[in-house]
Amino acid sequence: MPSRFFQKVVSLSKTPADFKHPQPVHTEEHSLRTTEPPSTASSSSPRVDDSPPSTAVNSPLSTVPEMWIAEGANGFFSRSRISRIHHAQDALTHREEKVYDVLWGSKAPWGEGIASWHGGIVSIMRHMVYREGLSRVAGFSAAALILASVAATLSCFPWDTDPQGDQSASGAAKAFYTKAYSGGKSSTSAGASSTSAGAKVDFAPLSAKEQFYVDIARKAAIDADIPDLVNKFVSNAGLKGKRVLEVGAGSGLLQDVVNDYTGLDISPTARRFFHKPFVEASATDMPFPDKTFDGVWSIWVLEHIPNPEKALLEIRRVLKAGGYLLLYPAFDVSRYAAQGYGVRPYRDFDWKGKMIKATMPLAHSRAFHYLQNHQVRLLRWAGVSLAGGPSRLHFNRLTPNYDQYWVNDSDATTSVSLQELYLWFTARGDHCLNCSSGAVMALRDHSQEGLVIQIRKH
Repeated sequence: MPSRFFQKVVSLSKTPADFKHPQPVHTEEHSLRTTEPPSTASSSSPRVDDSPPSTAVNSPLSTVPEMWIAEGANGFFSRSRISRIHHAQDALTHREEKVYDVLWGSKAPWGEGIASWHGGIVSIMRHMVYREGLSRVAGFSAAALILASVAATLSCFPWDTDPQGDQSASGAAKAFYTKAYSGGKSSTSAGASSTSAGAKVDFAPLSAKEQFYVDIARKAAIDADIPDLVNKFVSNAGLKGKRVLEVGAGSGLLQDVVNDYTGLDISPTARRFFHKPFVEASATDMPFPDKTFDGVWSIWVLEHIPNPEKALLEIRRVLKAGGYLLLYPAFDVSRYAAQGYGVRPYRDFDWKGKMIKATMPLAHSRAFHYLQNHQVRLLRWAGVSLAGGPSRLHFNRLTPNYDQYWVNDSDATTSVSLQELYLWFTARGDHCLNCSSGAVMALRDHSQEGLVIQIRKH
């Protein structure tokens, strides 16, 4: 008799539950006659076995047609032959159940109690995903993450360096800062000029818009504790009685921090705020001899200078050997500041501007930060370390908005990082007094208030 298990495997018509608990096969009863004629009522020949067939539920003969057994010893299926068939069938069924347990039952590696072929196939697929396909999924995910990181790093890398020629003291930049403090009266002076202490210069009163610009700048500095920061710098460096220069003096908020103070600004009309020496000049072309000052500070200025490296070279030039510098620009100015994408409604922009505004949350997210920030730092640190000697200052050039001041630094021309300034000074032998090592600065986020640099030169 063929195996019920393998009959079902071939047909795929029933579930694995049928294999473990097979149902009786109903075979059509038919008469298998012997070569001898059937016995009659008058026949005196006895049967080989006169006892009726067993009908017990668990009997191996319970599913065998009675006529097969009734044929006796001379029949095709004798009782002894049927017994041997059932014994072989029971042994085969036992082996089949073992195979079932390995494939679908409690011994299966992909779970217990699989109820159907479909369930078994799903379990096999899950097993393949977690055991064999997981590495492939992980590989694809890692490749996608690396590609995204490379793209983000390339887009945020500071590719720009100082342009040819000095752009800081000419054009729209100077006109903007001249008008900011003009009081409706523009200056036509050219080059550097100075005002000594006590000199009287008459200026027209500031307009409401100009006064607003001055007030908002002063308020931002006070809210950020800039006066306290500068006083602490002066005290720690011992500059109270020394000669000090402020680069980008603006409205003169800090002129009384030290006694021997000189303010420098590109705007000639800013002199209206000073009762101490003031020099109208560009930070990239200072009218001072070498090694003139014991200390310099510059607050929120470098990001507004189109030639920032030239300004840094000038600062080092006018500082004495061993002099101190407090440099605190607005680090990493957003490229969205000029057009006010963060504060203006969508209706103010065309379709391209709307797309830029829509991507701002992604560009400012922590996920995007980790995709590129530390990678850029590591590349810059490795490049400066391997090159040796003085490095170029790298930054991202911005397009300033001199027409509408939407947010802080809408008029910024440069976006530079704290680490980039650290690399620039230390590559020249200067010492940063409030910085970690180069590797630590590349790997960690820092929120320190500017850099305190001690100049070391011959």
